[in-house]
Amino acid sequence: MFGKQMSALQTRKEALLLESNLNRLRFRAELNNLREAAGFLRRLRRFGSWASVLGPVAGIIVTLVLKRTFPAGGLLRKALAGAPGLIRLWRSLSTFLAELR
Repeated sequence: MFGKQMSALQTRKEALLLESNLNRLRFRAELNNLREAAGFLRRLRRFGSWASVLGPVAGIIVTLVLKRTFPAGGLLRKALAGAPGLIRLWRSLSTFLAELR
């Protein structure tokens, strides 16, 4: 009787050790997944910084294309139409460069 109980306890102990190792491996896999996700988010933030710079540039280009397509007004009016886009570009570019430092 005593031998059977020890054998059952030994089997249970081995099962618990195997389960513990399995949980440890699952934890490592989840940790690696979280690290990869964090790396993706860091890369996405960098792209977001570029997008904040490229967005105003695209706005300026669209403004210039529309002004050529539908010309109305003189040179001063065209220059003033692009000024807000240039100001946004300057602000986002200076913020982007400050993040790189």
